[in-house]
Amino acid sequence: MKTSFLLCLLSLALCQWVSAAVVVEYPFPVNVSSGAPVVYDARLSASNPSWVGVAPTYGFGGSAGNAYVGSTNKIAAFDSGKYLTFTVEAEDGFTLRLDAFHFDLGGSARDADLSVHVEIRTSVDGFAASLPLAGGGTVASRLIEEGNSTPVYSAFAVPLGDQFDNLTSITFRLHIYLETIPTSGWLRMDNFVLEGVTQAIPEPSAGWLLMVAAGGTFLITRRRFRNAL
Repeated sequence: MKTSFLLCLLSLALCQWVSAAVVVEYPFPVNVSSGAPVVYDARLSASNPSWVGVAPTYGFGGSAGNAYVGSTNKIAAFDSGKYLTFTVEAEDGFTLRLDAFHFDLGGSARDADLSVHVEIRTSVDGFAASLPLAGGGTVASRLIEEGNSTPVYSAFAVPLGDQFDNLTSITFRLHIYLETIPTSGWLRMDNFVLEGVTQAIPEPSAGWLLMVAAGGTFLITRRRFRNAL
């Protein structure tokens, strides 16, 4: 009976995290120029996205419903000063663990092929390194063949590891660029999805409860093991 009670306390203390789920999504609806997110966890807030360092034409929504920037911006390689950015924050008393980031990359082209690339960096390491993609590498790429006036995409995923645990705030930067600069075309991203979970920051009493439960379980288990010898 004592063992069951202590194990129950230990389980309650340890199982504050639940299975990861979609916590924030940026669907970029048609003609909604704000690009406003959909937040599924009431303990989080997320900023509207914004473009930094790029010249017109760029924006969100549009007739195709995505985040877009014109190829005439002449972003011919990775540029740390040109990106799309957004921030997710946990409310007071909570932290966030992120498990994955999903997005679509593509574009549309009329007069020449487009080879579109994007690299993703975050505030977790001060935007120092591009995040590895599922399947390897750090550069997501999509070839759009000439004549595709309707946007085409490929889906990508970024697994997020231990360094994305116990966050109070995180900012993403998506650096999109081309290999060559055509006279007409659009670089596009869509369907940003963040998977994770929030956790209440435990009160000091919860920490003591965890220690007592773990210690009691260990002592009872050791005593029973000795008696069985």
